[in-house]
Amino acid sequence: MFPFVLAGKVYAKLHPLQQQYDYFFFCPSYSIGGGERVQGDIIEAVSDKKIFIIFNRKSANDGSLHLHNRSHTTMYDISKYTDNKYLYFMNLVYRGVCAQYINQQKKSPVVFIAQSNFGYKVTPHIKRSITITELIHMYTADFLWVWAPFIQFINKRILLGPSIKEKFKQAYKQNGIPEKYLERIIIIPNCLEYLPAKLIEKPKKDVLDIYYAGRGSAQKRIWIIVKIIEECRRQNLPVRFSLAGSFKNELPQYLIDDGTFIGEVKAGKPMQDLHAKMDMLLMTSAWEGFPMVIMEAMSFGVICNVCAVDEIPNYIVHQQTGLIISEVNDEAKIIAQAIENIKWMLTHSIECKQIIANSFQIAQENFVRARFNNSYQEVFENPISDIFNNE
Repeated sequence: MFPFVLAGKVYAKLHPLQQQYDYFFFCPSYSIGGGERVQGDIIEAVSDKKIFIIFNRKSANDGSLHLHNRSHTTMYDISKYTDNKYLYFMNLVYRGVCAQYINQQKKSPVVFIAQSNFGYKVTPHIKRSITITELIHMYTADFLWVWAPFIQFINKRILLGPSIKEKFKQAYKQNGIPEKYLERIIIIPNCLEYLPAKLIEKPKKDVLDIYYAGRGSAQKRIWIIVKIIEECRRQNLPVRFSLAGSFKNELPQYLIDDGTFIGEVKAGKPMQDLHAKMDMLLMTSAWEGFPMVIMEAMSFGVICNVCAVDEIPNYIVHQQTGLIISEVNDEAKIIAQAIENIKWMLTHSIECKQIIANSFQIAQENFVRARFNNSYQEVFENPISDIFNNE
């Protein structure tokens, strides 16, 4: 590895950046997704700083590009080299390039890793005097093997809430990670790009509009949502489903042909318009942090019908601020509970109005941008103690 990293450092010395930067962000991609929207919110929170953003993974689409492409940012997409198994040596070279760009800044910059595999691998090559901050959206055992080898280089770890912190605490204990690293954890909940000033009043309809919006993957378990749709249709329930996202290849053809799949919806106003038309958000994820789509739904008068994983139960309380699917493993029980919640909503209009009001209030109290901005500004700008001298 060393010769390739060294070659990258030499290249960066011979071809330095043309200007100085306050922050270096390692972001996986700019595809549509909640994580990418959070990246955009953080970029907005420090709009008075010059930010150099390094993208290391090929983006499936450009749905969140506008959130990253700002007047104070410079985008550096190296994914054709770092996300190519046939050019893996270039991944090593670019570790040296990026580290050298950071190290040769006249003033020590802030380094921020937005759950970027490549970003972690650059950390050993960055000067110890430079603060490295990381945001990690959720805990999974698989991802532990990405960040754990580099935890000694990470000065601050941002998590979304106490439930996720507890998972990390258990993981540290089980995997022999020193407990002192727990002191580096900071909790900052996400915020909303747009928070309606008042609750949106929706007209009474004969059909309940239910939707899912996001990406696919094993985590999201789209196949369970498909089975819920099929069962609702079998029972002739007065509901209409809309599926939005980048998971067309995970759907049966008939859901594409009949218009249930509505394609990818970009962040910002297009997504807000979708929320405003819908009545229920359906999610059957195996694990989550606290999804942006749930936060947005709560603020737009949508009742969330979701699995009780990670931070979700801290905000969604059954029949108070949403509808909870308590089962998270048995697929048949998940489907049954999800449909039971749909039927409950169809027959409890008065109670649903109170749920909508309660969840809107939660959004107003917890998802405010000003609080989010202040928290990130404080984390980025406050110096840390000389951690490495004590290790």
